[in-house]
Amino acid sequence: MKFKVKACDNAFLLLSAAVDLQSQDFYEISLGVAKNNKTKLHRKNNNNPELTRITPDFMNCTEFRAFQISWTMNGNIILAKDTNNGSEIIFDWIDPSPLVINGVGIATGWGSDGLWVVEHTALFTGYYCIVPEAYGDMSLLSMSTGRSEISCLSECSLEDTCLGINFNQQTNECQLIAGAQPVKKYTQNNWTFHTKCVQGAMMCLACI
Repeated sequence: MKFKVKACDNAFLLLSAAVDLQSQDFYEISLGVAKNNKTKLHRKNNNNPELTRITPDFMNCTEFRAFQISWTMNGNIILAKDTNNGSEIIFDWIDPSPLVINGVGIATGWGSDGLWVVEHTALFTGYYCIVPEAYGDMSLLSMSTGRSEISCLSECSLEDTCLGINFNQQTNECQLIAGAQPVKKYTQNNWTFHTKCVQGAMMCLACI
């Protein structure tokens, strides 16, 4: 999995045994902790030692840092950071009693704000996440009125560049939302915010 994150420090990856991340057994990768001087990998509820690397100035408040993380069924977890000279391996570790990973979580913590970009390839199969009384404050592909909610969703489904829709329940206004941008939403009466789901209904961007 390739991802980028812009944060001053304290960015976290969770590799969980559960799809919904509600598992007591998981791997946690901590990026730029200890005042942005260390990066750590450990497995919760396990006797394996915590792995720590000294990584000064690992994260950046104003610039994205690019990473790749991979894992295998035999427990090999590799974290690499993209640099001007290619990929730098931060961790290459094999868990002797590997955990089957079914869910991935991302977060920043301890007062740090962050912006994440995750590269993900998957097939849209017709499912949408629906957030009532919400509006997606994002760049639009188009706007139209006098539409039904179903016809609005159908139009988005046919457009690969459409991330989802805003639909006004009173005016029947249909807004197609462009993809390849951060998901931003806020509470707004009479609007419904829909975003496409991928991997069946397993990954729905508005509901993450």
